[in-house]
Amino acid sequence: MRTTLRAAIAGLVVVVLATPLWAETLSNENKLTAENIEAKKKLIVLQNMNLTEAEVKRFLPVYEKYQERLAGINEKSSALIKDYAEHYEDMDNERARNLLNDYLDIEEEKIRLQKYYVTKFNEVLSAKKMARYYQIENKIDAIIDYQLVEIIPLVQ
Repeated sequence: MRTTLRAAIAGLVVVVLATPLWAETLSNENKLTAENIEAKKKLIVLQNMNLTEAEVKRFLPVYEKYQERLAGINEKSSALIKDYAEHYEDMDNERARNLLNDYLDIEEEKIRLQKYYVTKFNEVLSAKKMARYYQIENKIDAIIDYQLVEIIPLVQ
């Protein structure tokens, strides 16, 4: 029986939340967890894309390059969260302003990457399947973001 997207993402979120994103950088042990997360995410995507074997062969190389570049952006986001955690209790206006600007820069970088990869995915997928892929990515991101919102306190 095929795993539903919601159930699969819920499982991924459990793995994500098991990693100490809030206050620590990835150690060697956590890198294994990060690899596990990426493998689970790939499985979720493939189970929900309804691709033919030929499409999978064309899709995966583009997907993997995209995920590599996305991982770099996610590392910046994790570093930003770590910085926030380290200075949460002694946050001043300048640090808050810098954190916000850094956050917005990261978001812009992610959007630029997504736009760039629309053309790459368009070469290997139909427009409908490409839209489906971005929907799956957005759902995964939204659930992870929701979980982070629950554990990251507001600026005081």
